[in-house]
Amino acid sequence: PASLVTAQAPKSDHSASGPSVTLTGEIVSLRCLALDPEKGHGADHSKCAEAALRRGEPAGLLSGGAVYLLTGISDPKIRPVFLAVVREEVAITGVVATSQGFQVLDVSGIQSRGQPVKKVPPAKKASDKKGLRKE
Repeated sequence: PASLVTAQAPKSDHSASGPSVTLTGEIVSLRCLALDPEKGHGADHSKCAEAALRRGEPAGLLSGGAVYLLTGISDPKIRPVFLAVVREEVAITGVVATSQGFQVLDVSGIQSRGQPVKKVPPAKKASDKKGLRKE
């Protein structure tokens, strides 16, 4: 069974706003899915998707036939959470937005196999770093 990292959602200047939702589905490599919609997902494709995500390719959630671009997951503490559950059905909590034709899910937590929702840690703003002034 996959072990998950406990964390709270990163928020950036580009974080979506709106009501939080929870969607269930499969974490996929958007590249794999775009190149082969019929075979670019599922258990037979999970190793390829995991390798693509490890290379930093964009991640998505395939849920009920809809595909969501996942944002808020690039933090090095968060990426392993998603990699650990590529082969499983997951429930991802976040805010859904539409941007330039893309459905985007700004992730705040993930749940797998009845485990509690894991929160993603907040991202530090550039102004919070040493030597930078807040305006």
